[in-house]
Amino acid sequence: MGEHISAEEIRDFVSSRLQKGEACKVLRHLLAECPECRPAVEVYGPLLFELDEGYEPPAPTGDAPEYDAALDRALATVLRRHLPRIEKDKARRDWLLEKAAERAPDKKGLDLWADVKKKDQLGWPSLDALLRLCDEARYRDRDEMLLFATLAQIDARALDPAVHGEGLVADLRARALGELANAWRLKNKFNNAEQCLDEAMQLTEDGTGDLLVMARLLDLKVSLRMDQRRLGEALERLSYLHDLYRVNGETHLAGRALISLGIATFYDGRPREAADHIRKGLAEIDEARDPQLAASARHNLIYYLAECGEYRKASRLLLDSNLREAYAGDPINLLRLRWVEGTISAGRGRLAQAEQALLDVRKGFLARGEEYDAALLGLEICGVWLRQGRTSEVRKLAEEIYDSFRELTVYAEAIRALRYFREACRQEVASADLVRQVLTFLRQADWHPERAFAPGE
Repeated sequence: MGEHISAEEIRDFVSSRLQKGEACKVLRHLLAECPECRPAVEVYGPLLFELDEGYEPPAPTGDAPEYDAALDRALATVLRRHLPRIEKDKARRDWLLEKAAERAPDKKGLDLWADVKKKDQLGWPSLDALLRLCDEARYRDRDEMLLFATLAQIDARALDPAVHGEGLVADLRARALGELANAWRLKNKFNNAEQCLDEAMQLTEDGTGDLLVMARLLDLKVSLRMDQRRLGEALERLSYLHDLYRVNGETHLAGRALISLGIATFYDGRPREAADHIRKGLAEIDEARDPQLAASARHNLIYYLAECGEYRKASRLLLDSNLREAYAGDPINLLRLRWVEGTISAGRGRLAQAEQALLDVRKGFLARGEEYDAALLGLEICGVWLRQGRTSEVRKLAEEIYDSFRELTVYAEAIRALRYFREACRQEVASADLVRQVLTFLRQADWHPERAFAPGE
């Protein structure tokens, strides 16, 4: 081992990856209060933020309980020497989060941070608080999410590698850049997001080798590839990402990766397989940790089952889902939920009920300027009317839908599919099956622009 211990040996020691003999050597050196090696332990302070007050060593295990007990007591001694500073940092982090929660409605994020920075220094607490605020803002205010991510990057750049260790600082800078990339992605600034992710991946080469940092960056890259409609690349990475999270004990994140895999699989034209992935993902996630993810996944599962023709099963899940409560105050998702209700009603032959639901949702989308979804809904309404024999009304609506899509930026093959449907309506040979075929093609055209519309296939 040499006179002093390396950062790699400390990392393996804290992660319980050392053999017993090697661990003893590290412990003896640490307990000797070596001033040169002490910072190598202190850099792990932020990783211990969540330690309960009054750390107690675990019960002895293994074939040599006396040895294990001694090892645990020694580790507890090392940790207790640093717990006062760790608890102080945690208190500062929590204070920053409390200030953010208490701010007045008109208090902007930048004003808030300018105020707290007068009393706080750059470092772990500020960076951790900013990353948490960034995550919280992603559903509420994407402009503020971008702000907090930018401030986190500034804090990460200000960390001193001589104090915190070069590897850990590189990890934190990579994390901050990853969250900044995610904020840019949600603002549809894909080039900015790509640049941040590339820089973050380069930083990991100088990092500690933490697999969870790598997994998070891979997770963010998958999300970016989905938004860029690079479906093949996303599908290749998602199964690996799920396994990577599972190996690291991150069951919730593994479940989230499965849910993302389900969504990607659906857009690849495999709704039954997609439903299976969503179901398994829901079983793995912690719904209390991310209730919006759980609600969205449950919504998708119901939708995918309906697309598979399993209307009764979808209907039962919808009744038990509590999605109306989950979407309270979210008018767009409430409209989408009502849309699924209409689709299920149509599938179960309740045509009058389906028509009313779909007409209500289309009116709601038009009122909000959601022209694309309103046009898709028009097609579903055509399917209901065709089953009722209302061909003249279908012909009129088909013309309206075709004109709406021509005004939107859609692929040429999508326009070709709609033109084919319009002509079929004009000649009164359109059917509900044709409506379903056109709808399926339109929903996949954005993900597979190379595909041609082939009626009858």
